[in-house]
Amino acid sequence: MAIAEGVAASDSWMDHAHVDTTRRHHVRLLHTGLYEAWLLGWAPGQHVGMHDHGDAAGAFVVVRGELREELPERRRSIVDLGAGSTGLVGRGQLHDVGNASDAPAFSIHVYSPPLTKMTFYDATGRAPLRTEAVS
Repeated sequence: MAIAEGVAASDSWMDHAHVDTTRRHHVRLLHTGLYEAWLLGWAPGQHVGMHDHGDAAGAFVVVRGELREELPERRRSIVDLGAGSTGLVGRGQLHDVGNASDAPAFSIHVYSPPLTKMTFYDATGRAPLRTEAVS
């Protein structure tokens, strides 16, 4: 979590902040053999879909706007996250993150080890749909 909060506090991400209304915008800000940090830009209504991060664990910080995280393993719990809010995602944990507000949002995500793949699931998190390589 400390890395995500440090990147968020540095404001270096602001030069890369962009929102694309046709697809979620993402930029890798840092990459080492141990971890990587990404900036994600979210237009209103955009979300990732139910997914996991393969062998990586993750932490994220909402740096502007509001996001909503859905966690199917907790009886479909929904967590609304405003600027400054943080989240943790364990290895193999499923979740969906998206912008349920009417304004753009930005978040910093850190994964360790760096992402190599993500598996996407149906909305219930029970049936895998596809696995995508991350580069």
